[in-house]
Amino acid sequence: MAFEKITVLVVDDDEDDFIIIRELLSANLSVTYQTVWADSYSKGIKTLSSQDFDVCLCDYRLGEKNGIEFIQAATAILHHVPVILLTGMSAEFIDIEALRAGAADYLQKNQLDAQVLERSIRYARERKRIDDELYNEKEQILVTLESIGEAVITANRQKEIIHINRIGEELLGMRFEELKGKQFNEVIQFYNEITEVPVIDVLSDAMFNNIIVRFNDNYVFTNRGGQSFAIEATVSPVHNRNNEVIGGIAVILDVSRTRELSKKISYQATHDALTGLINRVSFESVCRRMLANEEEAGENNILLYMDLDGFKIINDTCGHLAGDQLLRSIPELFTKHIRQTDICARLGGDEFGIVLWRCSLEKALPIAEAICEEIKKYQFTWFERVFSIGISIGITAINTLEADSVDDLVSQADEACYVAKNKGGNACHVFSGKDPKITGMYGNRSFALTLNEALQKNELLLFYQPIVPAQEADTSQRIELLVRINDTNGNLVMPGSFLPAASRYKLLTALDKKVIETFFLYVYEHDLQSKQQCYNINISGPTLHDVSFFSFLKELLAKYSIDPRGICFEIMETAAIDYFKTTIEFIQKLKQLGCEFAIDDFGSGVATFSYIKLLPIDYIKIDQTFVQNCVSNEVDEAIIESIHRIARLLHIKTVAEGVENREVYDKVKSLGIDYIQGFFIAKPASLGYTV
Repeated sequence: MAFEKITVLVVDDDEDDFIIIRELLSANLSVTYQTVWADSYSKGIKTLSSQDFDVCLCDYRLGEKNGIEFIQAATAILHHVPVILLTGMSAEFIDIEALRAGAADYLQKNQLDAQVLERSIRYARERKRIDDELYNEKEQILVTLESIGEAVITANRQKEIIHINRIGEELLGMRFEELKGKQFNEVIQFYNEITEVPVIDVLSDAMFNNIIVRFNDNYVFTNRGGQSFAIEATVSPVHNRNNEVIGGIAVILDVSRTRELSKKISYQATHDALTGLINRVSFESVCRRMLANEEEAGENNILLYMDLDGFKIINDTCGHLAGDQLLRSIPELFTKHIRQTDICARLGGDEFGIVLWRCSLEKALPIAEAICEEIKKYQFTWFERVFSIGISIGITAINTLEADSVDDLVSQADEACYVAKNKGGNACHVFSGKDPKITGMYGNRSFALTLNEALQKNELLLFYQPIVPAQEADTSQRIELLVRINDTNGNLVMPGSFLPAASRYKLLTALDKKVIETFFLYVYEHDLQSKQQCYNINISGPTLHDVSFFSFLKELLAKYSIDPRGICFEIMETAAIDYFKTTIEFIQKLKQLGCEFAIDDFGSGVATFSYIKLLPIDYIKIDQTFVQNCVSNEVDEAIIESIHRIARLLHIKTVAEGVENREVYDKVKSLGIDYIQGFFIAKPASLGYTV
């Protein structure tokens, strides 16, 4: 039978007491005690340091020093050996003093027997084992705190700092030794980045209300050195085992780099890179809010739609650099005549827009005329060549009585601008639905007539452009179907010219249907139904509202034996968002037939990230404005990478549009993009087919 062996050091200046203790221990038959005697403080320390012991029994009286001092020295040398204090004194203070010094137990010699001594040793060893486990766990927690990337600051109930990890020291710019005991609120102060309002006594809020306080957006922290950080933080109460609040803990994450990148991405998505003005998407969003707000959607807000006169001459004769320089100089001319509350935007090309906030038509007209005069006086110089320009301005009230949507509003201002340009340029014109100059001119009539004739005579010209897999494992084949028309002189007209006319004259749905019908007939006549290829076909916003489209498509699929799984419809991002609910219903209905869907020109607005997860689409085509500069522009690269990562989580494939060279091709491929389209792959080519 095996017996447990326990080595015991007895430190006592009285040998008789040692013998008594040894005999008491030997009375226990289930444990073998090996006892060693040290008759003084110094010998006890020396023996304890040189040999391994399971427990130490120490007398209070040791001559030159007492047992309390021995315990303090012993625990400093060897933490793992529990020390039990023995004394013949009955003073009440000794037991408390011993326990504070680190004693595992306290026994009076006159009450000592074998059972009491054995139990004390057993309990002392078990408590030491538990203490060691707690110590190890504490060390693991401390190592973990030192390893994580967040600053962790803890405080007691008096809100005095009692611990801070290494990241916290770096964030605060001070060592823990300097911070220990300081009031939490003296050191930690959060501010709202936008309002600059400080957060008052957040630790008290968490502790005394027993809640977790979170700071996720728009909060900053400035340390004692004056360095500011964008932060995300949680401040929580700390409880004891009785669920009583005994302090608080703050976990602070430095998100300065992430927030700065987010701001850059957001800024680029909402601003024009050339002029620094807000872009068309943001400008239309402003107008949309004004139309939706009953208080603001009156005649006290005015829209100016402006188109430069003479810009094309400079751009064509001097080059794009000159054109860009001219465009950059224009906003400064505007600011001389508008207020800080007014909103200025570049809408695209040489077109600008201004919202005059809380301004009547009577006051808006002199402002527009002053802008015309300012532009007229301006002389643009490019390598000693001097140019004069002008500006045509269309003026309309942001008024729900005449404009049901932003498209209507911008169209009204655009029509008025066109009238101003027809006056000879550098002029203003106020929109009126009763103005014969406007009612007789809705869009570019020549293109509208040409398009309508092509639709009636089945003279649409079909073009295509390949969309190739970026990853070798994908062997699928797909093309995007494109459309052109010929003008009366037989010249090829691009979509950018006739689509605005189609939109103004509400020909887009007819155009969409004719393209689909023409192409399905082409597939049927060339016996292409059996080929494993996917065809991307563009459809417009108005088609989403066409109640007859579903039956029209279903009938054509059956008529020409087209496999719907090989058809992918592309919807412009702006159309999908503007008609969001309708888009979802439209997609769900057609997906029942087996068709796929793609969002085209994705990325023109950060807000679309919140919508895209709700759209049941298969592909995202990333806007070429990000793709074309992704090699040299880190923000563009980050936007593409973010879109692709989100798409992957949603099980959506990505297509990079506008890939025009090898460098861009290699870059988007390295980012994991699924498909690539652009001039580097192939320019649009004619199918050589009309009905």
